[in-house]
Amino acid sequence: MNKSRLRANPCLRFLVAWAFPGCSQVGASHVFLTDGADEQFAPVLENCRESCVLNQLSPTQYTVSGLSWGEIPPPNDAVPPMQDLDWIIAADILYEPSQFENIAATLFWLLSNAKDSTRCVLVYHQRSALRVLVFWLRPLGIGAST
Repeated sequence: MNKSRLRANPCLRFLVAWAFPGCSQVGASHVFLTDGADEQFAPVLENCRESCVLNQLSPTQYTVSGLSWGEIPPPNDAVPPMQDLDWIIAADILYEPSQFENIAATLFWLLSNAKDSTRCVLVYHQRSALRVLVFWLRPLGIGAST
């Protein structure tokens, strides 16, 4: 991804457990960092906040909130304003095939509520021929390539 495309754009960094503030470092105007909303993910969300502080981001440059795969958050939860997003970045989030349907549903919800020009970059290591997310995305009308 060309970093000039991120400059001055809001960006959602979706369900990533490392390298959180990277989009702000290349100029995204705001980064929304998410991981699971369940209590067990509270330490991960705290690590997100600490990573932003350690990378010297101001609190106005990022938002950290819980977002669980397959669950549609209530309207007033701290989910990013979808119409403001230019990018959704999902990096190396696929480990358990049992979660692929939930991930696809969450991506569908995010993209359905975003503006038409929002782009999603999904990067993962295909660990098996049986673990291909594109088969879950295509029936939802989400264009995908491998």
